[in-house]
Amino acid sequence: MEPQTQTTSSFSAPTPQPQKTGKNKTVLWVAIVVVVAAVTAAGVYFWQQTQVDSLNRDKNTLTMQANQAKANAQVDAKIFTASKVPFTFNYPENWALASATPILSGGDLPESYSINLYSPGAVDTQQPTGGTAVAHGGKITIAVSKAPAVSTPRELTASLPGVKTEIKDVTVAETPAVEYEYFYDTPVVLYTQFVRSGKKYSIALETGGGGPKDSSQYEDYKALVSSFAFK
Repeated sequence: MEPQTQTTSSFSAPTPQPQKTGKNKTVLWVAIVVVVAAVTAAGVYFWQQTQVDSLNRDKNTLTMQANQAKANAQVDAKIFTASKVPFTFNYPENWALASATPILSGGDLPESYSINLYSPGAVDTQQPTGGTAVAHGGKITIAVSKAPAVSTPRELTASLPGVKTEIKDVTVAETPAVEYEYFYDTPVVLYTQFVRSGKKYSIALETGGGGPKDSSQYEDYKALVSSFAFK
């Protein structure tokens, strides 16, 4: 009987696998890029929505102004004329005409005089400074006075103490003029001014609330200035 040989089995511990550091970093960067892209896309989307909303508001504003201008155009115009007043102009027939001087009844013209026109619903209110302001609607004032010694219409604004916007050169009744918005002790007023035959002519628009150029009376004002003519 042959002797049996015993074999001893050996056990080897598993070899540790190296960590996949490079792959983990790649996944992390991909995640960061995805998050940044998502945030950027969201920001662009909200910016676009803001722009669309702004355009819609502007469109609505323009539509309202166009509708108001159309409504104003449907109102028949009246022609202002007075025997001793050297000029005429057109104004909507639903505006009220008033003057503190007797020029409307054919009286003699003083050296300085003014004509006021009030839109429907316009109301003058007393201001703490002593002047008046329009609480509702709009008021157009044509004021005539002795002209100061100036060589250009722009010089009419040189000594104004308040705040005035950019001065625009315009023409009224074939006469060089200036247009600007002005604020001092009253709400913002839009002026068109010029000098002719030793007289200073001032055509002003004052509105209740907001700027004159943003008001529904602005188209009426432009039409009046455009129609202004000397006899």
